[in-house]
Amino acid sequence: MSLQWDLQEVTDYKELCFIPDTIDEKGIIHPDRVKLNPITDVLIWGSMSIGVSKITKKNYTDVHRRYKMLEEAGVCFLTGGKTDDGNIVADRNPSLTEIYLHIGLQTSVSKITNTVFLRKIGETVEDKARFRIGQETKTFNDAQAKEETHEPILTK
Repeated sequence: MSLQWDLQEVTDYKELCFIPDTIDEKGIIHPDRVKLNPITDVLIWGSMSIGVSKITKKNYTDVHRRYKMLEEAGVCFLTGGKTDDGNIVADRNPSLTEIYLHIGLQTSVSKITNTVFLRKIGETVEDKARFRIGQETKTFNDAQAKEETHEPILTK
């Protein structure tokens, strides 16, 4: 099933959810061309991870809490980078204000309870830990093997 979404209930959705994208890949200017705001895009696609199908006045703080929990588990949908002045911007998820401004955003995702969401967060943390343990174990075993063959152990 494909993800469906609707922005029409978002206040000023045409200005908030879309940004100018006037120059195409070939450098041709299209004065009326727009693209989806990256925050809106994250809220649409991230709804699958948080299991909330509509942002409302009643649940926007819960939506924010779920995104913060994902962030604490190391899952960020907005990738950092550098600003024009060279400052590093950390990876993050949408802020409370950004979520509030998107009240009315609706998607076709299946809703999940807090219990199910917490279980999924736990599974995510466990998967990440297992991956890191696997990497650490391989490094340890490689070092042990070099030590047994009396090769110099080089660390990276």
